[in-house]
Amino acid sequence: MLICLVGPQCAGKRQVADYLAHRCSFTRIGIVGRAETADVSGLSNELGLIKVDSEGDSSNTLVFKDATAALSYVTAHWETHFVVQDLGTLAARPSFNWSEWSKRPFVLLVSIHAPTLVRFSRFRYAPHRKSHTKFNPAKSYQTLSTNLSLFKLMHQAHFTINNPFKTKDELFTVLEQSNLTDPNRTRPNWDLYFLKLCDLAASRSNCMKRRVGCVVTKDRRVVATGYNGTPAGLRNCNEGGCKRCNEGIARMGNGLEMCICLHAEENALLEAGRERISTGSKTILYCNTCPVEFLLFDGLSKTEYLIEILNEQCVQCARKIIQLGINEVVYSQSYGMDSITIRLFGEAGIVMRQVVQMATCV
Repeated sequence: MLICLVGPQCAGKRQVADYLAHRCSFTRIGIVGRAETADVSGLSNELGLIKVDSEGDSSNTLVFKDATAALSYVTAHWETHFVVQDLGTLAARPSFNWSEWSKRPFVLLVSIHAPTLVRFSRFRYAPHRKSHTKFNPAKSYQTLSTNLSLFKLMHQAHFTINNPFKTKDELFTVLEQSNLTDPNRTRPNWDLYFLKLCDLAASRSNCMKRRVGCVVTKDRRVVATGYNGTPAGLRNCNEGGCKRCNEGIARMGNGLEMCICLHAEENALLEAGRERISTGSKTILYCNTCPVEFLLFDGLSKTEYLIEILNEQCVQCARKIIQLGINEVVYSQSYGMDSITIRLFGEAGIVMRQVVQMATCV
Protein backbone atom coordinates (compact mmCIF):
# COMPACT_ATOMS: atom_id res chain seq x y z
CA MET A 1 0.00 0.00 0.00
CA LEU A 2 1.16 3.53 -0.83
CA ILE A 3 -0.57 6.22 1.23
CA CYS A 4 -0.18 9.74 -0.17
CA LEU A 5 -0.93 12.55 2.28
CA VAL A 6 -2.15 15.90 1.02
CA GLY A 7 -3.31 19.02 2.83
CA PRO A 8 -2.59 22.70 3.55
CA GLN A 9 0.13 24.12 5.78
CA CYS A 10 0.26 22.73 9.33
CA ALA A 11 -2.77 20.47 8.86
CA GLY A 12 -0.90 17.56 10.46
CA LYS A 13 0.62 15.66 7.55
CA ARG A 14 3.88 15.09 9.42
CA GLN A 15 2.04 13.64 12.43
CA VAL A 16 0.00 11.25 10.28
CA ALA A 17 3.19 10.15 8.52
CA ASP A 18 4.77 9.60 11.95
CA TYR A 19 1.83 7.41 12.96
CA LEU A 20 2.13 5.31 9.80
CA ALA A 21 5.91 5.01 10.15
CA HIS A 22 6.09 4.17 13.85
CA ARG A 23 2.78 2.39 14.50
CA CYS A 24 2.20 0.67 11.15
CA SER A 25 5.77 0.12 9.85
CA PHE A 26 5.37 2.29 6.75
CA THR A 27 8.47 3.57 4.94
CA ARG A 28 8.56 7.24 4.02
CA ILE A 29 9.12 8.28 0.40
CA GLY A 30 11.19 11.42 -0.27
CA ILE A 31 12.44 13.27 -3.36
CA VAL A 32 15.84 14.96 -3.61
CA GLY A 33 15.50 18.72 -3.35
CA ARG A 34 12.80 18.77 -0.69
CA ALA A 35 13.75 20.67 2.44
CA GLU A 36 14.36 17.62 4.58
CA THR A 37 16.44 15.79 1.94
CA ALA A 38 18.29 18.61 0.16
CA ASP A 39 21.65 17.62 1.64
CA VAL A 40 21.43 13.97 0.58
CA SER A 41 24.23 12.79 -1.72
CA GLY A 42 25.58 9.52 -3.08
CA LEU A 43 22.44 8.29 -4.80
CA SER A 44 22.39 4.81 -6.31
CA ASN A 45 23.11 4.84 -10.04
CA GLU A 46 20.45 2.24 -10.86
CA LEU A 47 17.47 3.06 -8.65
CA GLY A 48 18.20 6.67 -7.77
CA LEU A 49 17.50 6.13 -4.08
CA ILE A 50 19.30 6.15 -0.76
CA LYS A 51 18.04 5.03 2.65
CA VAL A 52 18.50 7.78 5.25
CA ASP A 53 17.16 8.68 8.66
CA SER A 54 14.06 10.84 8.49
CA GLU A 55 14.95 13.97 10.42
CA GLY A 56 16.83 11.99 13.02
CA ASP A 57 14.03 9.66 14.12
CA SER A 58 14.11 5.89 14.08
CA SER A 59 12.09 5.44 10.88
CA ASN A 60 13.60 5.35 7.40
CA THR A 61 13.02 7.40 4.28
CA LEU A 62 13.69 6.21 0.75
CA VAL A 63 14.86 9.26 -1.17
CA PHE A 64 14.55 9.24 -4.97
CA LYS A 65 15.89 11.47 -7.69
CA ASP A 66 12.40 12.20 -9.05
CA ALA A 67 8.73 11.18 -8.82
CA THR A 68 9.01 8.73 -11.71
CA ALA A 69 11.80 6.80 -9.98
CA ALA A 70 9.79 6.75 -6.75
CA LEU A 71 6.68 5.36 -8.45
CA SER A 72 8.70 2.73 -10.32
CA TYR A 73 10.29 1.52 -7.10
CA VAL A 74 7.02 1.41 -5.17
CA THR A 75 5.30 -0.45 -8.02
CA ALA A 76 8.04 -3.09 -8.00
CA HIS A 77 7.70 -3.40 -4.20
CA TRP A 78 3.92 -3.05 -3.95
CA GLU A 79 3.68 -5.54 -1.07
CA THR A 80 5.65 -3.12 1.14
CA HIS A 81 3.88 -0.20 2.84
CA PHE A 82 5.00 3.33 1.88
CA VAL A 83 3.85 6.84 2.74
CA VAL A 84 4.40 10.16 0.95
CA GLN A 85 4.27 12.83 3.63
CA ASP A 86 3.33 15.77 1.37
CA LEU A 87 1.97 14.93 -2.06
CA GLY A 88 1.26 18.64 -2.66
CA THR A 89 4.97 19.43 -2.64
CA LEU A 90 5.68 16.44 -4.85
CA ALA A 91 2.89 17.44 -7.26
CA ALA A 92 4.56 20.80 -7.87
CA ARG A 93 7.50 19.06 -9.54
CA PRO A 94 7.69 18.84 -13.36
CA SER A 95 8.23 15.07 -13.29
CA PHE A 96 5.03 14.42 -11.31
CA ASN A 97 1.99 13.01 -13.10
CA TRP A 98 -0.90 12.29 -10.71
CA SER A 99 -2.80 10.24 -13.30
CA GLU A 100 0.11 7.79 -13.36
CA TRP A 101 0.02 7.50 -9.56
CA SER A 102 -3.74 7.37 -9.09
CA LYS A 103 -4.28 4.46 -11.47
CA ARG A 104 -2.13 2.15 -9.36
CA PRO A 105 -4.40 -0.24 -7.38
CA PHE A 106 -2.32 0.11 -4.21
CA VAL A 107 -2.47 3.93 -3.95
CA LEU A 108 -4.61 5.56 -1.25
CA LEU A 109 -4.92 9.36 -1.29
CA VAL A 110 -5.58 10.80 2.17
CA SER A 111 -6.59 14.43 2.66
CA ILE A 112 -5.84 16.14 5.98
CA HIS A 113 -7.75 19.21 7.15
CA ALA A 114 -7.60 21.50 10.17
CA PRO A 115 -9.28 24.84 11.03
CA THR A 116 -7.34 27.88 9.81
CA LEU A 117 -6.75 29.32 13.29
CA VAL A 118 -5.54 25.95 14.54
CA ARG A 119 -3.11 25.71 11.64
CA PHE A 120 -1.88 29.26 12.27
CA SER A 121 -1.24 28.44 15.92
CA ARG A 122 0.76 25.37 14.90
CA PHE A 123 2.69 27.45 12.38
CA ARG A 124 3.71 30.02 14.98
CA TYR A 125 5.12 27.43 17.35
CA ALA A 126 6.41 24.88 14.83
CA PRO A 127 9.95 23.81 15.83
CA HIS A 128 10.93 23.11 12.21
CA ARG A 129 9.69 26.42 10.78
CA LYS A 130 12.25 28.54 8.97
CA SER A 131 12.32 32.24 9.83
CA HIS A 132 11.60 33.41 6.28
CA THR A 133 8.48 31.26 5.74
CA LYS A 134 5.03 32.80 5.98
CA PHE A 135 1.63 31.37 6.81
CA ASN A 136 -0.63 31.50 3.76
CA PRO A 137 -4.25 30.45 4.48
CA ALA A 138 -5.06 30.61 0.75
CA LYS A 139 -2.32 28.14 -0.11
CA SER A 140 -4.79 25.27 -0.40
CA TYR A 141 -6.08 26.87 -3.60
CA GLN A 142 -2.66 27.31 -5.19
CA THR A 143 -1.86 25.78 -8.55
CA LEU A 144 0.65 22.96 -8.17
CA SER A 145 1.07 22.21 -11.85
CA THR A 146 -0.89 22.45 -15.08
CA ASN A 147 -4.61 21.80 -14.41
CA LEU A 148 -3.88 20.63 -10.85
CA SER A 149 -4.32 22.57 -7.64
CA LEU A 150 -3.95 21.48 -4.04
CA PHE A 151 -7.71 21.93 -3.59
CA LYS A 152 -8.50 19.64 -6.55
CA LEU A 153 -6.03 17.07 -5.32
CA MET A 154 -7.58 17.10 -1.84
CA HIS A 155 -11.05 16.74 -3.37
CA GLN A 156 -10.01 13.45 -5.02
CA ALA A 157 -9.00 11.89 -1.69
CA HIS A 158 -10.24 8.41 -0.82
CA PHE A 159 -10.14 9.23 2.88
CA THR A 160 -10.32 12.54 4.80
CA ILE A 161 -8.91 13.30 8.24
CA ASN A 162 -10.06 16.31 10.25
CA ASN A 163 -7.27 17.23 12.65
CA PRO A 164 -8.23 19.94 15.16
CA PHE A 165 -6.44 18.07 17.97
CA LYS A 166 -3.99 19.76 20.32
CA THR A 167 -1.80 16.72 20.93
CA LYS A 168 -0.32 13.98 18.79
CA ASP A 169 -1.75 11.32 21.12
CA GLU A 170 -5.30 12.51 20.44
CA LEU A 171 -4.71 12.30 16.70
CA PHE A 172 -3.11 8.87 17.00
CA THR A 173 -6.12 7.57 18.95
CA VAL A 174 -8.47 8.66 16.16
CA LEU A 175 -6.21 7.17 13.50
CA GLU A 176 -6.10 3.89 15.40
CA GLN A 177 -9.90 3.70 15.32
CA SER A 178 -10.19 4.69 11.65
CA ASN A 179 -8.71 1.50 10.15
CA LEU A 180 -6.79 3.72 7.77
CA THR A 181 -4.53 0.92 6.58
CA ASP A 182 -7.31 -1.62 5.96
CA PRO A 183 -6.59 -3.22 2.53
CA ASN A 184 -10.31 -2.99 1.73
CA ARG A 185 -9.75 0.73 1.17
CA THR A 186 -7.73 0.07 -1.97
CA ARG A 187 -9.49 -3.14 -3.05
CA PRO A 188 -12.85 -3.85 -1.39
CA ASN A 189 -13.95 -7.40 -0.63
CA TRP A 190 -16.99 -8.80 -2.43
CA ASP A 191 -19.52 -7.58 0.15
CA LEU A 192 -18.18 -4.02 0.12
CA TYR A 193 -17.83 -4.07 -3.66
CA PHE A 194 -21.45 -5.02 -4.25
CA LEU A 195 -22.66 -2.54 -1.64
CA LYS A 196 -20.78 0.18 -3.51
CA LEU A 197 -22.67 -0.87 -6.63
CA CYS A 198 -25.86 -0.50 -4.60
CA ASP A 199 -24.89 3.08 -3.83
CA LEU A 200 -24.29 3.71 -7.52
CA ALA A 201 -27.64 2.19 -8.49
CA ALA A 202 -29.35 4.28 -5.79
CA SER A 203 -28.12 7.47 -7.47
CA ARG A 204 -30.62 6.74 -10.28
CA SER A 205 -33.58 6.65 -7.86
CA ASN A 206 -36.44 9.05 -8.56
CA CYS A 207 -38.40 8.35 -5.36
CA MET A 208 -39.02 11.47 -3.27
CA LYS A 209 -38.78 9.53 0.01
CA ARG A 210 -35.36 7.88 -0.13
CA ARG A 211 -32.68 6.61 -2.49
CA VAL A 212 -32.40 2.82 -2.63
CA GLY A 213 -30.20 0.69 -4.87
CA CYS A 214 -30.20 -3.03 -5.60
CA VAL A 215 -27.88 -5.30 -7.58
CA VAL A 216 -28.47 -8.94 -8.57
CA THR A 217 -25.32 -10.95 -9.18
CA LYS A 218 -24.75 -14.50 -10.24
CA ASP A 219 -21.52 -16.30 -9.35
CA ARG A 220 -20.18 -12.86 -8.34
CA ARG A 221 -21.14 -11.38 -11.70
CA VAL A 222 -23.74 -8.62 -12.02
CA VAL A 223 -26.95 -9.84 -13.63
CA ALA A 224 -29.30 -6.92 -12.96
CA THR A 225 -29.57 -3.65 -11.08
CA GLY A 226 -32.57 -1.86 -9.64
CA TYR A 227 -33.51 1.36 -7.92
CA ASN A 228 -36.75 2.59 -6.43
CA GLY A 229 -39.16 4.82 -8.30
CA THR A 230 -42.28 4.79 -10.47
CA PRO A 231 -42.73 2.04 -13.10
CA ALA A 232 -41.44 2.57 -16.64
CA GLY A 233 -43.79 4.65 -18.76
CA LEU A 234 -45.20 6.59 -15.80
CA ARG A 235 -44.20 10.04 -14.64
CA ASN A 236 -41.20 9.94 -12.32
CA CYS A 237 -41.88 10.24 -8.61
CA ASN A 238 -39.68 13.33 -8.37
CA GLU A 239 -41.78 14.92 -11.10
CA GLY A 240 -45.03 14.38 -9.20
CA GLY A 241 -45.73 10.82 -10.36
CA CYS A 242 -46.47 9.38 -6.90
CA LYS A 243 -48.95 11.38 -4.82
CA ARG A 244 -48.05 9.69 -1.52
CA CYS A 245 -44.35 10.38 -1.83
CA ASN A 246 -44.82 13.97 -2.98
CA GLU A 247 -47.24 14.99 -0.21
CA GLY A 248 -44.46 14.53 2.31
CA ILE A 249 -46.81 13.72 5.21
CA ALA A 250 -46.96 9.92 5.14
CA ARG A 251 -44.82 8.25 7.80
CA MET A 252 -42.78 5.10 7.21
CA GLY A 253 -45.09 2.12 6.71
CA ASN A 254 -48.27 4.23 6.43
CA GLY A 255 -50.33 4.71 3.28
CA LEU A 256 -48.29 2.21 1.31
CA GLU A 257 -51.39 1.18 -0.66
CA MET A 258 -51.32 4.63 -2.25
CA CYS A 259 -47.65 4.44 -3.27
CA ILE A 260 -47.03 3.51 -6.91
CA CYS A 261 -43.24 3.42 -6.62
CA LEU A 262 -41.49 0.12 -7.24
CA HIS A 263 -38.91 -0.88 -4.68
CA ALA A 264 -35.32 -1.34 -5.76
CA GLU A 265 -35.33 -5.07 -4.90
CA GLU A 266 -38.43 -5.50 -6.98
CA ASN A 267 -36.94 -3.79 -10.00
CA ALA A 268 -33.79 -5.87 -9.79
CA LEU A 269 -35.63 -9.17 -9.25
CA LEU A 270 -37.96 -8.51 -12.18
CA GLU A 271 -34.98 -7.69 -14.36
CA ALA A 272 -33.13 -10.79 -13.20
CA GLY A 273 -36.10 -12.99 -14.13
CA ARG A 274 -35.35 -12.70 -17.81
CA GLU A 275 -33.35 -15.13 -19.93
CA ARG A 276 -30.06 -13.76 -18.62
CA ILE A 277 -30.57 -15.67 -15.38
CA SER A 278 -31.95 -18.88 -16.88
CA THR A 279 -28.56 -20.65 -16.94
CA GLY A 280 -25.76 -20.99 -14.42
CA SER A 281 -25.97 -21.32 -10.66
CA LYS A 282 -25.37 -18.48 -8.20
CA THR A 283 -27.14 -15.10 -8.32
CA ILE A 284 -26.76 -12.01 -6.06
CA LEU A 285 -29.10 -9.05 -5.49
CA TYR A 286 -28.58 -5.59 -3.93
CA CYS A 287 -31.46 -3.22 -2.92
CA ASN A 288 -34.35 -2.11 -0.51
CA THR A 289 -38.18 -2.62 -0.82
CA CYS A 290 -40.95 -4.07 -3.12
CA PRO A 291 -44.71 -4.64 -3.97
CA VAL A 292 -45.75 -7.41 -6.54
CA GLU A 293 -46.54 -11.15 -6.54
CA PHE A 294 -43.50 -13.27 -7.21
CA LEU A 295 -44.56 -16.38 -9.13
CA LEU A 296 -42.46 -15.92 -12.24
CA PHE A 297 -39.26 -16.88 -10.37
CA ASP A 298 -40.56 -20.32 -9.33
CA GLY A 299 -38.27 -22.11 -11.75
CA LEU A 300 -35.20 -20.61 -10.07
CA SER A 301 -36.01 -21.69 -6.51
CA LYS A 302 -33.36 -24.44 -6.45
CA THR A 303 -30.60 -22.03 -7.36
CA GLU A 304 -28.51 -20.61 -4.53
CA TYR A 305 -28.83 -16.86 -4.34
CA LEU A 306 -27.13 -14.15 -2.36
CA ILE A 307 -28.67 -10.73 -1.83
CA GLU A 308 -26.56 -7.71 -1.00
CA ILE A 309 -28.65 -4.70 0.01
CA LEU A 310 -28.35 -1.17 1.28
CA ASN A 311 -31.19 -1.58 3.78
CA GLU A 312 -33.09 -4.46 5.33
CA GLN A 313 -36.03 -5.72 3.31
CA CYS A 314 -39.63 -4.67 3.84
CA VAL A 315 -42.16 -7.47 4.37
CA GLN A 316 -43.43 -7.44 0.79
CA CYS A 317 -39.93 -7.69 -0.60
CA ALA A 318 -39.03 -10.31 1.99
CA ARG A 319 -41.72 -12.73 0.87
CA LYS A 320 -40.64 -12.34 -2.77
CA ILE A 321 -37.06 -13.03 -1.78
CA ILE A 322 -38.26 -16.15 0.04
CA GLN A 323 -40.27 -17.27 -2.98
CA LEU A 324 -37.22 -16.80 -5.19
CA GLY A 325 -35.20 -19.22 -3.08
CA ILE A 326 -32.51 -16.82 -1.92
CA ASN A 327 -30.56 -18.22 1.03
CA GLU A 328 -28.65 -15.22 2.37
CA VAL A 329 -29.27 -11.48 2.74
CA VAL A 330 -26.43 -9.02 3.34
CA TYR A 331 -27.34 -5.44 4.23
CA SER A 332 -25.65 -2.32 5.53
CA GLN A 333 -28.43 -0.15 6.99
CA SER A 334 -31.32 -1.21 9.22
CA TYR A 335 -34.85 -0.64 7.95
CA GLY A 336 -38.07 0.10 9.83
CA MET A 337 -39.58 -3.39 9.59
CA ASP A 338 -36.59 -5.50 10.55
CA SER A 339 -38.24 -7.58 13.30
CA ILE A 340 -40.92 -8.97 10.97
CA THR A 341 -38.42 -9.46 8.17
CA ILE A 342 -36.01 -11.31 10.45
CA ARG A 343 -38.82 -13.63 11.61
CA LEU A 344 -39.86 -14.43 8.03
CA PHE A 345 -36.31 -15.01 6.88
CA GLY A 346 -35.57 -17.16 9.94
CA GLU A 347 -38.63 -19.31 9.29
CA ALA A 348 -37.56 -19.73 5.66
CA GLY A 349 -33.98 -20.58 6.63
CA ILE A 350 -32.50 -17.43 5.09
CA VAL A 351 -29.35 -16.11 6.77
CA MET A 352 -29.07 -12.35 7.34
CA ARG A 353 -25.76 -10.51 7.71
CA GLN A 354 -25.07 -6.84 8.27
CA VAL A 355 -21.95 -5.38 6.65
CA VAL A 356 -21.02 -1.88 7.74
CA GLN A 357 -19.45 0.11 4.93
CA MET A 358 -16.12 1.74 5.65
CA ALA A 359 -16.07 5.37 6.75
CA THR A 360 -14.44 7.78 4.31
CA CYS A 361 -13.62 10.43 6.91
CA VAL A 362 -12.82 10.89 10.60
